[in-house]
Amino acid sequence: MKTTYLMALLVITSVVLIFGSSANALAEDGYCEVMTVEGSAAVLRNGVSAPIKEGDHLKTGDRIEVGQGSLVDLAYDNAWKNVTRIRENSEVKIGSLVPTHINMKQGDIFSRIKALPAGASFEVETPTAVAAVRGTEFRTLTEPDGRTEIQNFSELPTSQILVFGMDSAGKRLDSPVTLDIEKKTEIPKVGDAPLPPRLMTPEELNEGNKDNEGLRERSNLPGVPDDKKLGVGGGPGNGPGDAPGNDFTGGGKPGGNFMDHQLPAKDFAPSLPPIPEHIRDITDMAQHVGDRAANAIQRVQDNKLPPPPPTGNLPPPCQQGYDC
Repeated sequence: MKTTYLMALLVITSVVLIFGSSANALAEDGYCEVMTVEGSAAVLRNGVSAPIKEGDHLKTGDRIEVGQGSLVDLAYDNAWKNVTRIRENSEVKIGSLVPTHINMKQGDIFSRIKALPAGASFEVETPTAVAAVRGTEFRTLTEPDGRTEIQNFSELPTSQILVFGMDSAGKRLDSPVTLDIEKKTEIPKVGDAPLPPRLMTPEELNEGNKDNEGLRERSNLPGVPDDKKLGVGGGPGNGPGDAPGNDFTGGGKPGGNFMDHQLPAKDFAPSLPPIPEHIRDITDMAQHVGDRAANAIQRVQDNKLPPPPPTGNLPPPCQQGYDC
């Protein structure tokens, strides 16, 4: 009996250790799924190159090469809320997935990071710069000589990007630049600090917005209409729905109250899809009928209705106080 008990205990302990190790390995490995492949692209893993296919899962250390006229979309969670688009002639390495750190030797990456877990971060590193975010949309372009440009395409006005220069040892320089929406900065070469931010050109805005919209549609995430872009974007330490330095009740402005905006109910969740037009029509019609009924009741209560018309020869209705 004692031997049987010890054997059972040993089996249970082994199962716990195995599954515990698997869970820890999964947490350390993170998540990276190939959403889209257009054209030619390959992944290099352990010295072996293979074509990338939709549905593939990539790992830390994988290198991705995207061919001319091609692109690859990656998701860093199984709900596809944190995604990147790697464009043609790009060479990228997954430095780590927890936290997410992408190394780009050269190329063009558009990142749409919308729902990182609490305390998580997302970074894109090039030979000359690092862009660090907690939740925003941004583009990173790197030339073969290392010249890097970072562009902020956030949909919410409080979202910011921290951009660091890099020294020759691969360490970040002090005094990063804070990049606001619709602005860009450039890091010319190794050892240079980011240049002062400046506005993007209309052409740059148009090109980046196309990638942003393409990733939104691919990941089934509704956009935020222009007139609903309140200052409630994600910020360090505040989560995806709060403005830096303010809680949600502040509505994204110091000392403000979210209720002060007096928004319609549907605007409290700007990520919800718009109400279909036919539903709006039905709602308007019901409201109109309800208003007419309320007016009729009020007229009866106020004794403002004329008496019933007499029988016999009647004058025209207009002369009796009724509508013609």
